[in-house]
Amino acid sequence: AVVSVFAEDGRPPAQNRRLTRTILQPAATVGDTGAALRALVDRSYYTTETHARLRIWCTDPRAQTASAEVAGRTYSATLAPGPAARWAELTIPLADLPAGETAVSVTLAGPAESLPLAAGERIVKLEDKPYGVKVDRFSSTFIVDGKPFIPYCMGIHSIGQVDRLQDIKDHGFNTICGIFSGSSTEEELKANLPAFNRFFDECRRLGLKIIWWNAGGESYEKIRDGLLGNIAAFRDSDLILGWYILDEPEGWWESPTRKEADLPRFHEAVAQADPYRPNFFNYYSWKPGYGGYGGLVSSDVGSLDRYPIGRGDGMKAMDDITRTMAADCLPIGKPVNIWLQLYGYDDAVREATAAEQRCQSYLCLIAGARSLMYFIYKPMG
Repeated sequence: AVVSVFAEDGRPPAQNRRLTRTILQPAATVGDTGAALRALVDRSYYTTETHARLRIWCTDPRAQTASAEVAGRTYSATLAPGPAARWAELTIPLADLPAGETAVSVTLAGPAESLPLAAGERIVKLEDKPYGVKVDRFSSTFIVDGKPFIPYCMGIHSIGQVDRLQDIKDHGFNTICGIFSGSSTEEELKANLPAFNRFFDECRRLGLKIIWWNAGGESYEKIRDGLLGNIAAFRDSDLILGWYILDEPEGWWESPTRKEADLPRFHEAVAQADPYRPNFFNYYSWKPGYGGYGGLVSSDVGSLDRYPIGRGDGMKAMDDITRTMAADCLPIGKPVNIWLQLYGYDDAVREATAAEQRCQSYLCLIAGARSLMYFIYKPMG
């Protein structure tokens, strides 16, 4: 009941290329956060690139020029009119910047004086790694092997279900998402490795990328250390797209020993363990302007599941929530990921029809999603 949007090489078939060009095309303005001044560099981090592109948006009609100070040098450009804001793009040479993070300070000037507006951004330089996954922050799209990549991802409950991967691949999916047990000790990792390696071997044979879905647990420290142990063991794999830290934490995380404030710290710990890939939490609720539980600061990707099939106008529900997420995520360069409904059991009314599956897939892409995940593989009902 799933119609493939992508061919085996991850590129869209000919009849869908016009749509995908629209999805991937960077725009002079990509929404508006409501800020009078906003700045965004074009990559989540840089390796072999020679320059960074910095876009600046301003809603102050007095502003005529924008300037960026980077490592003691100043770059300036005249602001041009745009549909939602005046904007400019600066090119920043990277050769003389140090490894790590460099602050970018953006200011504005009017006809005769500077304006009391400022914005901050950062440029991150890392050593090049063959397994790195960047984000094109202008189009909020993943970059794999130097090319835009939209995960078209099937979810499975267990990575032990390796016999299902061939069928998933044959239906056109390019990515798999399965739940991995934590490895907080060497003993746990040793016990987990046989199943992990079987799963990775089959994904490599089939050419499937992996979104690593981390299992939950009891204490924050145990869950965190379980994921960090797995990252240490597998971060050099070129199959992993990103780290899916927790699922729906707003429904179970809060306790006397676990608080919402843990999530930004968890996100930062994962980012330090692997700065080359995005990491994120997935939610079932979204607050406009804030994001999910823990806030937008807790995730490199805005991710949510929404399963409305059989309840009113399910297609409008998918379009509405994707646009709400995109309004928060795209202006700050974060991809939108959304879980789409396949299943028809438990709390679901029924499975999606083939027509509904096609419709919600394209609606979410058009509304701003840059990653589609499907819950869940057969049996769906």
